[in-house]
Amino acid sequence: MASVLRTLQGSLDSLTANTSPDAPAVSRAYDADLDARTNFYIRGDEKNIDKNRTISPVIPSLFGSLSRSVQPVDLPPEAWYPGLRPPVVESQHKAIATRTATSRKHFTEIGERLKTQKARLETFETTKVPGALFSDNFRAARPKDWQAIGSPWTIVDGHLHNQNQDQGGKQSRYECRQVPPRDFVATSKFRITDGNTRSIGLCFDISEPGQFNVYVSPSGQQISLAQTFQGKNTYPGRGKQEIKNGEIYEVTIAVRDRLVNAWVNGQFRLVVKLPIPRRTGRLGISTYQATAEFLGFSFAALDPTIPLFADLKSGQDSSAPRTVLTRATLVKSIDDLKKQQGLLEQDLAVLALESRSLKSRVAAERARYGLDRADVGPLATRAAADQLRHEIAAAELAVQRAENQFAAAGNSKNKTTQALKTALDQARKALEQKRAAKPGTEYKTLGKQFPRRSTGRRTALARWITSPTNPLTARVAVNHIWTRHFGQPLVDSMFDFGTRTVRPDHLELLDHLVTEFITGGWSMKKLHRVITTSRAYQRESRIDTSDPAETRDPDNRLFRRVPVRRMEGEVMRDSLLALSGKLDTTIGGKVFPSAEAATGMRRTIYYRYARDDKFKMLESFDPAGVEECYRRHETIAPQQSLALANSRMVQDLSGAIGRRLSSKSHPAFVDAAYETILGRAPSDNERSLTIEACEALVSQLVKQGLEATAARQQAHGHVAHVLVMHNDFLIIR
Repeated sequence: MASVLRTLQGSLDSLTANTSPDAPAVSRAYDADLDARTNFYIRGDEKNIDKNRTISPVIPSLFGSLSRSVQPVDLPPEAWYPGLRPPVVESQHKAIATRTATSRKHFTEIGERLKTQKARLETFETTKVPGALFSDNFRAARPKDWQAIGSPWTIVDGHLHNQNQDQGGKQSRYECRQVPPRDFVATSKFRITDGNTRSIGLCFDISEPGQFNVYVSPSGQQISLAQTFQGKNTYPGRGKQEIKNGEIYEVTIAVRDRLVNAWVNGQFRLVVKLPIPRRTGRLGISTYQATAEFLGFSFAALDPTIPLFADLKSGQDSSAPRTVLTRATLVKSIDDLKKQQGLLEQDLAVLALESRSLKSRVAAERARYGLDRADVGPLATRAAADQLRHEIAAAELAVQRAENQFAAAGNSKNKTTQALKTALDQARKALEQKRAAKPGTEYKTLGKQFPRRSTGRRTALARWITSPTNPLTARVAVNHIWTRHFGQPLVDSMFDFGTRTVRPDHLELLDHLVTEFITGGWSMKKLHRVITTSRAYQRESRIDTSDPAETRDPDNRLFRRVPVRRMEGEVMRDSLLALSGKLDTTIGGKVFPSAEAATGMRRTIYYRYARDDKFKMLESFDPAGVEECYRRHETIAPQQSLALANSRMVQDLSGAIGRRLSSKSHPAFVDAAYETILGRAPSDNERSLTIEACEALVSQLVKQGLEATAARQQAHGHVAHVLVMHNDFLIIR
């Protein structure tokens, strides 16, 4: 077996152009090294290799022969070249189309904003334009406008100073007493002079439960958003930003509802979607284990025409909104919009060339590997030329973007400016190289390629495993499927079919089903049909104590009746979802964390099940083993009833079942509930007791102030919950 699998490697082949870990993908096996040697270890010691002997891909002679059928296999191109597969190519075209639609939308939006800003500029002299709602350059103390918290805040030499190094890790804040509008833009200008953590922030929504704080820190070379709520800090957003002592920084934040954008010295640096609803509160500046001086602060209402961005890439060319509007800032805003519009126009041209290049490369590759009948020479020349055109256009866009970013940095000389200058030089050099290049016939492939030939060892092994002369595989499969239907296997030792095991009571039945399975093309669907249409499956589960056979066969070894068994936890959850009408029957897709099973609507099979990641409620109902699942062992424990009674998921789904079956007539609801949940009609006694319970619950809920219809539906939900905990729901008969 070691020799058969010696060449084996695994790959995760994406089903689309997206190669991220969360993208849909298929695990595939392939032979990576066709000449890999399987070593023979002397006495099993891996360090002691017998170099004169190797192990061939064979099986013990007791089980037959494998070596005769081992023949190399030439694979089709789409097997070893995933990039040629139609779904992958189609997804690449869709990705380009999506990016094109996004850029075109931004281009249109900026065009509308440009018209608005130009109109405002024409009437600027005669129209009163709102400026900042609040502004302070800290030339003098304004105690009526500010509330100081924490370490002392002082005005020295026309700057606001704060030393917060001895506060035991506490934040110091300078809160503006004027509450800003819900959607606002705020700017803080400062210089860090000393400290350990050296965190300087711009806080908003400061209130009793907590605050949000956009801060920069040299210790982490970052800009982050901290959320403080009921004494707990979380950090839902973070970005990279070089911060140095002694440098002046201007941080601008724009907030619209729960979307936050932030700029540092005019460079777009942070996007955060707040995870919790906002509360009305103050704005302020803050320090944490830092000494700093502040040169200015202002805020204004956020212009509704100014867009905020959902990701960094969308806003990479944007400029920070202004809190004070003057003719100069308005002209600057129009100039920035024109630059953004120009970049988007270039981006659309680049995307068009990228789409054309992809089509050309796909056509050339399909012709090269025989998938299409065409002359590969002209197609390769066209693919190389189209690719070069796309690369030149992309390089021109990169140069223009780098020039804009360098110009926006101004004349300040710091590490950030130097990095922008270096990036600009590199972009210009790359553009020169692309323009000097000649297309030729070489172009980029469509992705990774794997070996074009397989050893055939795994194919031979698979054929031997599924050979009619080797019934073991089919016997094991049939025994498992029978167990899933009856809760009791044909062969008790499900993990061992060796010669030392006890002879099964139904060996002839097992081999009959094996024959049906193999001759039916190994179709499990056909095997399920054979079992479920048999008289054995359709028998009753009721035990007749007067039957003499009960004395002769008390353990039901002859399957005279269908064994009674409890519903598996996964089936129970899916059944509740189905009865409530909420089950998502979508087939396929990614695996979800087990924590989402309590609120999710997908079938339980789509939730992760691992040693350290299990759905807690199902743990009470004897779940499958993590490493193996030959046969589950049923237990009866008080925790099972408690789980059904107290589980929020069960309560909610039971309520949904009750509302779904609810009727103005209690008797009609009771009949429907028993038939739907328990699969049988209620007895006369059950019917009368349940109707009385419904009436009593409705009366009690109405007295508590609930409206009659709502009270009836809630009462029916409680009754449905009781029936879900009934033995007849959990037991399969």
